[in-house]
Amino acid sequence: MKGKELKTKKIEIELIDGVHECVFDMNTLAEIEDIYGDIQTGLNQFESKPIGALRTFIYALLKKENEKITISDAGSLIPLDKIEDVVKSISEALTEAMPSNEVIEEEEEKNPNV
Repeated sequence: MKGKELKTKKIEIELIDGVHECVFDMNTLAEIEDIYGDIQTGLNQFESKPIGALRTFIYALLKKENEKITISDAGSLIPLDKIEDVVKSISEALTEAMPSNEVIEEEEEKNPNV
């Protein structure tokens, strides 16, 4: 996946301490990559283990506004009665920020050694 295929996406997430305006940007994706080893593994975790990955994604999104936040802190901010809403917000943002499979496959066909 190449940088030109990614799009910065702003989202609002309602957490226990209020509404946060967050951005899926290079720093957010880098945090996810640092934790999971690569972006695709993070996305797979979000699909297969959404509760655990949700905490990580919230952490990555909030880190820009609070560098001292921990993954555990981020988990404490997720309202249990609104987990589905938070997952939906992040899923929609990821869909818009990440390239479609068609774009990825097209790039791989053009550059098979990348």
